[in-house]
Amino acid sequence: MRKTVTTLFAAIVLTAVSSLTQAAAIDDVNSYILQARAYLLTMMDATNKAALDKQGAFVTEATQKADTALVTAMADPAQTTNATKLKELQSVWDQFKATRDQEIIPALYADDLAKAKGLASGIQADRFKKMTGLLHELRKK
Repeated sequence: MRKTVTTLFAAIVLTAVSSLTQAAAIDDVNSYILQARAYLLTMMDATNKAALDKQGAFVTEATQKADTALVTAMADPAQTTNATKLKELQSVWDQFKATRDQEIIPALYADDLAKAKGLASGIQADRFKKMTGLLHELRKK
């Protein structure tokens, strides 16, 4: 009986730790995506190349951390029930990064703030809303 109780307790603890780890990975993805976006928005207020470079480095760092956290979440066997949502999140995040890196940031360096803001408030706002919605759903589980 004592062995059964100990085994049951160990299983409960492992399940709780696994759930916390899963939640932490999703929380990390959420946090780093929010950071990357905040740094990009700060770039839009930059008044010189040095400020753009500084915020751009922060965008890159937060993006790398978000990518790592998302890979970690997707590789977690406990996330198999969330695989579809995680793949969708990955797809939208990749599109978000591509537009940011290939269009918005170059527009900022070209001093074309109107183009950058247009993209940020258009397609990127839609993508950001989609990502935050997916992350919210993933965090509820």
